[in-house]
Amino acid sequence: MTQPSLSPAECADLDRLESVVYGAAEQFRAGALALAEIRSRKLFREHGTFEDYCRQKFSFSRSYADCLARAGDVLSDIRDNCREPTIEPDKEAQTRELGKVKEPAERAEVWKQAVEASGGEQPTAAVIAEVREKRLDEMSDDELAATINAAESEEERRRIKEEAYEKRKAYEELFRKMKRSLVNAVRLARRMKLPDEQVHARLDDALDEVKKTKARAG
Repeated sequence: MTQPSLSPAECADLDRLESVVYGAAEQFRAGALALAEIRSRKLFREHGTFEDYCRQKFSFSRSYADCLARAGDVLSDIRDNCREPTIEPDKEAQTRELGKVKEPAERAEVWKQAVEASGGEQPTAAVIAEVREKRLDEMSDDELAATINAAESEEERRRIKEEAYEKRKAYEELFRKMKRSLVNAVRLARRMKLPDEQVHARLDDALDEVKKTKARAG
């Protein structure tokens, strides 16, 4: 099917956006946002598919073009959903990790917390992953179900389910170990004949940790 030609205004926009994409290696954010806009507005349509356009115009492989465009989508979500001014991702690894969070508002919150965890500096992809996984751990069953349903593919839904299952198993094992440690602590306290107030204080702290771990294990 023949695609409609670009209007003069669209041609001007395409020229402007393409000039930004050409410099994407030096300006990751600008290039990603520009390519995402080209894709969302279908400004590539005179070249056929988005894949054909990126290959002919920039010599981008399909995987790299998709990755850069997705990075632009992530950046847009952060700009739209972060109420307070914040630094923005400047590496593809960061946006790739954020792309695993499907809800735009949740994606922005993960980024915000990752920046805070990094002292206001650019967080690494590993820090972003840690924050994402921690927030997944803290989700209720309803929130987890909503996250799974929002996934774009069956593979992504399966990954989220498996990740949640493995986390829960790990917490259950940790809970069992903490219970054993608690029993051992009581036995040790009795052998050492510690004052009652010290024993009770230690037991209270240990019980609090056990309760928190059990709650997170579901």
